[in-house]
Amino acid sequence: MNLIHRLFPWKRTLLLSLCIIPLVIIFGFYGFYTNKIYLFKLKNYVLPIFSIIHAIYLYVLWFKIKEDEVSDIQMRNIEYAFYIVIAIYFYKLIDITTIVFSYGEYISYNISSAFIPLGILAMLLQILLIGLSVLAIHYRKQKVGGYNFEELNNKIDTWD
Repeated sequence: MNLIHRLFPWKRTLLLSLCIIPLVIIFGFYGFYTNKIYLFKLKNYVLPIFSIIHAIYLYVLWFKIKEDEVSDIQMRNIEYAFYIVIAIYFYKLIDITTIVFSYGEYISYNISSAFIPLGILAMLLQILLIGLSVLAIHYRKQKVGGYNFEELNNKIDTWD
């Protein structure tokens, strides 16, 4: 774990996540079999919409670490939504993996020569994004602190 912390400190983790998200979104629009970009399929817009939650979580985490603040209820709620985003990332990883490993079934068809390299790149980016997401949660626990529900409930001021 110490090697991971040296390779991916918290700032690099957040910035690398922000750089990988657009690439994963682009691969979400890409049709691996046809080698085309599909902008008019509604299912392709699921990942960009949920990636907004990921970006918000990264911003909140950066702000909390920079300002040396403790976790609060809003951050907890964003993190719970972020868990759903990670589940969607897992789904996309399984989807891309099944597409890449189905190459043998369609070998007799005219499939682009970029199918395997782009498929493997998309898989690696998806795996890296999932890993960085889990690492971001780990840095939240380490640098911001856990969610102490007793403490969070005491900080609620009903008159604000």
